[in-house]
Amino acid sequence: MKKLTFLVLFTIFSISINSQNYKFNEFMDLGVTIETAIRRHCTGTTQGALIKTNLPNIILPKENIYRFDLGLGNGIRYYKVINSANSPSSNATNINTLPNFGQPILDICNSLSWKYHRPILIGSTELEAKNNFCSKKTVNNIREKVNIKIEKPLLEGEVYLMNFGLGNKYYKIIASDYAKGDSDYDLDTTNNNAIFSKVFFNCPTPPDLKAVKASVSSSSINAGSNKTLSYEVKNIGDLTATSTRLEFHISSTTTNSREFLVSKSIGSVNTNQTITGSITAKIPLGTKTDTYKIFMKVSTNGDSNSGNNTVYSSSSFKVNGVQEYPDLVFDTGVITATSDCFNCSFAIKELIKNNERHIANENGIALDFLQIKIDNKGTVSSTPTKIKYYLSSDSKLDPKKDYEFKVSTDVPSINKNSFKSVAKSLTGLDFRDARVSGDNNTEPPYGNYFFIMKIDPKDESNQDNNVVKFLIKYRENSSKISLTRNAQNSLKPSKLDIYDFTGNILKSTKVNSTEQENTIINSLPSGLYIIKTPTGTRKITK
Repeated sequence: MKKLTFLVLFTIFSISINSQNYKFNEFMDLGVTIETAIRRHCTGTTQGALIKTNLPNIILPKENIYRFDLGLGNGIRYYKVINSANSPSSNATNINTLPNFGQPILDICNSLSWKYHRPILIGSTELEAKNNFCSKKTVNNIREKVNIKIEKPLLEGEVYLMNFGLGNKYYKIIASDYAKGDSDYDLDTTNNNAIFSKVFFNCPTPPDLKAVKASVSSSSINAGSNKTLSYEVKNIGDLTATSTRLEFHISSTTTNSREFLVSKSIGSVNTNQTITGSITAKIPLGTKTDTYKIFMKVSTNGDSNSGNNTVYSSSSFKVNGVQEYPDLVFDTGVITATSDCFNCSFAIKELIKNNERHIANENGIALDFLQIKIDNKGTVSSTPTKIKYYLSSDSKLDPKKDYEFKVSTDVPSINKNSFKSVAKSLTGLDFRDARVSGDNNTEPPYGNYFFIMKIDPKDESNQDNNVVKFLIKYRENSSKISLTRNAQNSLKPSKLDIYDFTGNILKSTKVNSTEQENTIINSLPSGLYIIKTPTGTRKITK
């Protein structure tokens, strides 16, 4: 019985709806006043209630805004169409009498209403207001709060003569809004007695100095010589430029780097006045060989446009300057080497100072360079080069009579004011293979020599500081001598020296056995070390 009753009622509802030809229309309630409607629609700070209706025989366009009485007992209000459809909805309220919608409100945001503004005082008189406006000043920092009844909100930066309760004064608009705000004052512009008018000020353009031209002859010049520079400057602003100053720079066409040359004060420049002249500038002694242009910059107080204050000369000229080179130098304090000389200093600097002599054996590792540090004290990066080695009978390097090693050490490119470190182990075979230029058969005899290291860049600026020389003895060695020495060392206390990789001695002591030596080494903290004993030199990592 209940199902039958529900079916009958649903059928009656459907027949009723279809007979009236209802259409679904959903509205947002925008409120009673235009200010509320604007706040809800134009600013979105608040939302009105949504109302779903079935209206007879009408589908309203979405987004349209109307002011009408919907017939729900709320009176005339502003409504915005949110959704609409050609068929009714069972969740909507039926409106049997079609409301009088009238014409849609096409631009409600710019409808006459109270709109919130923040004006700031710039003057009580027109002259004061103009001076402050053109100099971007204000009388005070008070941002007044005013609701102005107007169609469109006033634009930021506009100036108005108005009286909203503080007298007839000039105000610049700092901010505005479509909606009504919490104000201290109200100004109804629809009142015929209201003081409210827009004001236009024509501000004179501040000085605008244009660097028109810089000229220089294209003839070559030596660094340290003088060059005549010509200039042309024009004031295209509305006010006189005072305290005008010119700066001239030399600018490389290769690197775009600039160096200051000279400056000149040309005083005041009137509106539309063009100033021409010349000045003598000295090209700095340290200027590199290159092609250059002249860069000119003009400046003055209150210049309105910095975009036209500089100019390059159209012509260029060559400067014959100081050529730059690398300067590679051995750092003897950080050149470390070991040999069969067990009492020799680890760092080459100390070896030379103490007049000590390394011992290079014919067999095995004769001379082991653990680190060779090379500094570049020049003004540009070096190209890759090599370290060459020689045996000389005296301290002077002479390729015609000194023995040159066939092996060398590659040194990569080194930036200026930087360094690189390399290592090299020279064997007895390397010593035997050394030859004097033009004689490929004669080996160097055993004996005392100067060992010479030379770094050989082709573009070196100073050839006198790229050589290191120290004493060395090249000798024959045998297994019998080594065995005897090792046996002796095992029977008496021996010396143990521990260095870091820069050649600084960390510990020097005597040990009585291999076990004692190992105990000392095992107690070292983590790091890289050079261990030197009468039986040899080795590197360890802990």
